[in-house]
Amino acid sequence: MSTALPLLRIRPAPNTPVQEKDEAATMPGFFHFLTLLGLHIFAHESVDVVVLEVGLGGRLDATNVVPRPVASGITTLDYDHVAILGPTLADIAREKAGIMRAGVPVYTIPQEATAAAALQAAAAHMHTPLATVDTQWLDSRLQATPSPPHSIAGGAAYQRLNASLAVALAEEFARQVPPGLGLGGQAHNAASHARHTATVSAPDAPIAAALCQGLAASRWPGRAHTVLAAVPGSQGAAQGVGLQVCLDGAHTAAAMLKAAEWYQQERSAAAEHSILMFNCNHGKDPLPLLAPLIQMSWDGVLFAPFDFDKPTSAEVPSVLEVFENHAKLQVEAGTMSDADARQLVQSCQDAVRDTLVALAHSDGAESWPEPPLSQAAAAAVHSGSGSSSGALKDAAAAAVAAAQGSAPQYDLRWQRVLAQVWAVLIRHPSLTEKILKPCAAGTEAQMQAAEAAAAANAAPIGATDAVVCNSIKDALACMGAMAAAAPPSTPSSTAAAGGISWEPKLGAVAVDVNAPALPSLAVAPTVRASALVSGSLYLVGNSLQHLGWSPDKDVP
Repeated sequence: MSTALPLLRIRPAPNTPVQEKDEAATMPGFFHFLTLLGLHIFAHESVDVVVLEVGLGGRLDATNVVPRPVASGITTLDYDHVAILGPTLADIAREKAGIMRAGVPVYTIPQEATAAAALQAAAAHMHTPLATVDTQWLDSRLQATPSPPHSIAGGAAYQRLNASLAVALAEEFARQVPPGLGLGGQAHNAASHARHTATVSAPDAPIAAALCQGLAASRWPGRAHTVLAAVPGSQGAAQGVGLQVCLDGAHTAAAMLKAAEWYQQERSAAAEHSILMFNCNHGKDPLPLLAPLIQMSWDGVLFAPFDFDKPTSAEVPSVLEVFENHAKLQVEAGTMSDADARQLVQSCQDAVRDTLVALAHSDGAESWPEPPLSQAAAAAVHSGSGSSSGALKDAAAAAVAAAQGSAPQYDLRWQRVLAQVWAVLIRHPSLTEKILKPCAAGTEAQMQAAEAAAAANAAPIGATDAVVCNSIKDALACMGAMAAAAPPSTPSSTAAAGGISWEPKLGAVAVDVNAPALPSLAVAPTVRASALVSGSLYLVGNSLQHLGWSPDKDVP
């Protein structure tokens, strides 16, 4: 019987002056608090095994307090958290390698060349056995297995690569914790002895039946995740007019390329409309995420704010600052020269100016209303108290409102910027190609395949509309309206269903649908529209919640 971890009290360093009511000095950060809470729960519940996923990952991660895990795994490395981990993939790999421990086996999957070299160097320095597995190794072993699983975690191709790493880690655990000896303390004792190799099973070795059962039963909500929903109040609802919602929380360039490829395969052939709902945190560079999506064919594009998000003090950038920040990040990453960056910024300045003028003339000033600020954000702006405090209070207020089931009034400034960025890329497609190539961490073959698939589905310039919705709930209602409506003949067509009006325009318009009912999970509806929801796990999680999905209700 284990003893629960004591509650930890965070205190400021000695001789550090602390202002009264200074929460930053008495409370851990967002992820540090979640890590403490998680470890406390694990100890309190006396769990036998913990699969602990890092946050930003590596040397500075809160989860790195674990002294000697049984084994560690490093998944695909890509550009994320660059302000902390570093601008290049080699920098990121060195930081991620901070989870390595002397004598503790580490498994990984194929990485970009400089990232792979950095992992190898770190493993040698730490005396850490390191091994790499891939889908070829997994497929070969599945062929040698009598009853292999027919599908893994939703069937997306990229999940097979993750599955190869999962199998390697599970087999390492089984080697260190033999069955029948009991788990209590055994894993700790086994892990306390240094290992000199990371053992990879032979390619022709069958996978154990228990592991096959785990692969077959694995689900990863929000990743390669498809649900079907019926549209309430729609014409023909008795026949179950429906909406296919494909959700993937991709939030890096490489992940978005794979998500786009998965959606093209997953999209229902019966769907008469294709819809995109997108959002990401405003502290992230959205261009690598939007570049693969802009080349696909969409009947409507929706930008909606999160119900709640991680607190952040980052300023909301302007549309031009989005492009300038992107160029700066590419120079720091070594994927773009200073001269190319200056040329890109100049091209973006011209494109942004041209697009904003075109939007103003085509839709009129009424199409670009100032989005409403939440009360907390408005108070910070008008009082001149600074955006940092206002943004944090606003995020807290939104989280409380969401927990209470009420709908806060969202700050839509970032969604408006995203819609403007989308319009710039639609109007100036040459920018997309310049942005897409340096951002992808995949192989050249993967890049060529993704570009070919995107080109085959490319929409005519100006045929895709960007709409800012007041909330995720309103965006889902818009999707339902499109599913229930006849296919629009032009982008400006209007279709109504259940009192919902869908009237897209090229540009950003704030719409408040206030639908009495939303699409909800249903069995085998007649699919009329298909939607991809991507860009953030927060967006995906909030959408699943509004659709009525829960882990025990994957299939209604």
